[in-house]
Parts: sequence; structure tokens; C-alpha cells
Amino acid sequence: MNSRAVSLAITLSALSLPASAVAATDSGTVLSVDRVTHVVQIVDAGHVVHAYGYGKTMRLRDRIRIRFRVSGNRITLVKNLGRASVVSFDATVVSSGAHALVIRLSDGNDLTIDGKRLAHAKVSAPSAKRLTPAGTVAITVQALQPGETVLVTERTAASGSVTTLIELTGGTGGGPASEERVTGVVTDIESNTFQVTTGSGSVLTLRMAQATLANLNLNYCDQVTASYHQDAGVLVADSVNDSGPSSAGICAGDGSSGSEEEASGAITRVSASAITIDQGPGVGPLTFTVDDPSITEGFGIGDVVDVTYSEDTNGTLDASDVEYVEDDSTGVVIAVSAGSLTITDDLTGLPDLFAADPSDDMFDGILVGDEVDVSYHPSLGAEIVDSVADSGPSS
Repeated sequence: MNSRAVSLAITLSALSLPASAVAATDSGTVLSVDRVTHVVQIVDAGHVVHAYGYGKTMRLRDRIRIRFRVSGNRITLVKNLGRASVVSFDATVVSSGAHALVIRLSDGNDLTIDGKRLAHAKVSAPSAKRLTPAGTVAITVQALQPGETVLVTERTAASGSVTTLIELTGGTGGGPASEERVTGVVTDIESNTFQVTTGSGSVLTLRMAQATLANLNLNYCDQVTASYHQDAGVLVADSVNDSGPSSAGICAGDGSSGSEEEASGAITRVSASAITIDQGPGVGPLTFTVDDPSITEGFGIGDVVDVTYSEDTNGTLDASDVEYVEDDSTGVVIAVSAGSLTITDDLTGLPDLFAADPSDDMFDGILVGDEVDVSYHPSLGAEIVDSVADSGPSS
């Protein structure tokens, strides 16, 4: 479980998607990771919390933004998009008191915020302009009533301390909120959502029809003013005024000689402070410094990885993230044991052999004839499985 001062009960029975769901690509922020039950909670662009199963070898951490594929009720093909300093999620009040606030998340699980955290939490009633501090009304946690809907925003400082803001968002599930407006810079763009970060550090994710958003031609760090309303917990953008690139605040230069880049290759040396990869014939090795030891934790020589890095003004390559170069295959199982799985690939019709640590029970319950979706990464010439979604007997 994570180290935040909260208690969170997660069970596989509360997973948000049915087992019959087809694979789809999505993105969100990791709210919690349960390493005992191997369930991760992810907050999507509309502040909705989903619970998914995940492969035992996946490197997931609280407060990172990820892009992932959903297959059944599990996630596969995870890509780390960097740390998230702010996460906001919808919830319903179950009970409140001086010592604890219990809220129910969108995935059906209950989250308890204890007295220590509540002592530092801010609570506000709805206002016509939610982003205008003068328009909010402070209330006590004890004034929150069961059934009321709230938006919980948690901001993590560089020191690791967490500030919690709890906002009432419309009584007991009322209709869409009134029109609101936000001004800030664009800090993320997806197919049907974009993220706006204000000068005060508030982050809103706004949803818009895919074609309409594409026609806006928004770019990272564009200064925008967006009008929006809330509908069923989702912030829907109604209009956007793009003022062009901004060089203020988080969009100002950081002293590096360029933006972040990626390099791929097999690990030849790795430690808590550095990593070297071989990019292949004609390209050669690259060595990166590592400031955060958790970045290289769990990786070994021979693993094929993507390294996200920036070049400092002195020429040093500084790694900010390391992820497996993952791939995905689907097919029908023709052989299975505790440490290996062989399928007939749906695309090529040829057999694919995958390996896993037998002690991980990765292939437990999988039978010959089952249709599976395998997420894996290469290491020392073998294809190492990260997760398997089993759809049952092939039709």
C-alpha cells in the first residue's frame, strides 16, 4: 500500500471494467498501488477513479501520470508520463467527523482521510467561480453530510508534504454546474481532453469533442482562456481562446540545453546513480546520470528500455524516467507451464514463446486453448511477460 496517511480497501471484485471489455488505450494519474492484491487505482481525465488489476512486474508508483492499454479488467503496455504534483478526483461522502472523513470513490472503494490529514485540509462550499478564492466559503469537515458529492484535490510539494482541498460540487448528485472560466497554460493534450494549469498551480482537465479539439490546434504551453461546465463529474469545455505560446511560470526555460528526448537500447550497466544502454550497431552506447534511485530500481543488464532524458548545459545526459520497451501479442495458448507460455500469434500465425518467473504465478489458471493478450518486454534475448489478460476458451 502507499505511504500516504490514508487507509484504502481495494478488492478485485470492485474493478471498474467488465472482463469482456476490449483493449483500449487511455491515460490517467495513479492514485494508489496495492502491491498485495496487485490492484491500481487510476484517476481519469474526468476526475473519475477506476480500479484495475496489473502485472506483478509492472513498475507503478503513486502520483505518476501514465498512458496504458486496458484489456478486460487489467492494464497493460504502461508508459510513464512523469510525476503529477496535483491529482483531483470525485467522491461521495459516507461519513464525517473530527477524527476521520470517509468518502466513496467512483470505483466503489472507500477512502478514509484520518484526523492528521484533516487538520491540514481545506473545505469550501460551491461558488460561482470555483477558481476565485474570494468566491469560496470555508466550512468544517464535520459539516459535510452523507451523500454529498465532493471534488478532492491533493497537491504534493517537492518536500513530499500533501495539501488537501475538498470542495462541494453540487449537493447529492445534482445536475450540471453553471458556466465557469479558467485561464492558464496548456500542459497536456490528448485525443479528446486537454489540461490547463493556472498561475496558482491549479490543474483542470477539460473534455471536448475530438474533432473540435483537433481543429483548435492547441500546443503545449499555449496560453488559453476556456469556458466550461461540469456534467456528471466531467469538466466539459464550451469554448477556448488561444493566445499563443507562453514563456512564463512552468513554461519558462529550465537551464537545460533542450527539451526531453528518448533513447532506446539494451542495458549494459546499471546502478542507483547511472545507467548505460547500447543503442545497437552504428549508434553505440549512451550513459545517463540518475538523480532518483527509484528510476533504475528493478532493472537489470540485458533489459531493453526507453530512457527519457534531457541534456544539461554541461553536456551531461540526465535520465528522468526508464521504462521497459514493451510489446503486445494476442493469440491462442498451445503450451503453458509455471515459467513459460506459448501462443499461436493472431497476426503472424506463428508460435510465440514467453517467459516469466515461476514464483510469480503469472500463468496460473491459463489453459491450452485460451485466447490471451500478452504484454511483455525483451531481456537477454527472451520475451519476459509483464501481464497476461485471459479471455477464456477461444471461439
